[in-house]
Amino acid sequence: MIKVFFKDVTKSEALKEYAEKKINEFLQEIEGEDSEVKVVFRKERKVFVVEITIHMKKQIFRVEQSGDDLYVLMNKSIDVLLG
Repeated sequence: MIKVFFKDVTKSEALKEYAEKKINEFLQEIEGEDSEVKVVFRKERKVFVVEITIHMKKQIFRVEQSGDDLYVLMNKSIDVLLG
């Protein structure tokens, strides 16, 4: 299950769908079925932040990236998760 939240950022269905797609690709790659995922898009001062938390059976993955473009930050976050 993937939950996407927007805090101080205009809600975008396109961004939500993009995040879900990228997370699903990551979960398939690591065979992470039955995972609970929380994605938060927010703005702190003048900077955007993407925060991803993935709860799996025996592991928790967490990444946070900040910058100017939420799509780029989503990609960077997935890259960090893939190591």
